Amino acid sequence: MSSERARTMLWSRLSAEDAAPQFARTTVSGHSENGSVRYFDMIRNFMRALLLRCPRCGNSDIMISWFRFRDRCPNCDLDLNRDESGYQVGSYFIGITVLFALFAGLFVLALAMTWPNPPWRTLEWAGVILMIAGPLVLFPFSKTLYLALDLTLRPQSK
Repeated sequence: MSSERARTMLWSRLSAEDAAPQFARTTVSGHSENGSVRYFDMIRNFMRALLLRCPRCGNSDIMISWFRFRDRCPNCDLDLNRDESGYQVGSYFIGITVLFALFAGLFVLALAMTWPNPPWRTLEWAGVILMIAGPLVLFPFSKTLYLALDLTLRPQSK
């Protein structure tokens, strides 16, 4: 059997079973009746989280201040803390990962632009400032993004 024919057979089998769009009826949580996540709903939840809104309903009144969130969304009653010990670790992980990627990208960019004489002292101080200010700036975004991820993987009923 030729490799082209094998690839065509495999692709037709995959596209018929796995890659075909799922038009199953969905429940309130955005999951279909067979439990799969609808991608549109997942993307919508993450976009709402990036705008610091409730991932489930889009309400903008979930923050009391930059560092404090309400316990529940006033519109859809989503538990914003998920009442579990260690829940904050996930949002910390997202914040640290984004901050590290930002730092590494900016560091490599600065090295590439100033090579062969990079300003080492400036890069050191810029890194220190970024690592101190970054978590303060990213805190609410990392919390809402992790909430959207958790809501996608473990939905709460309304």
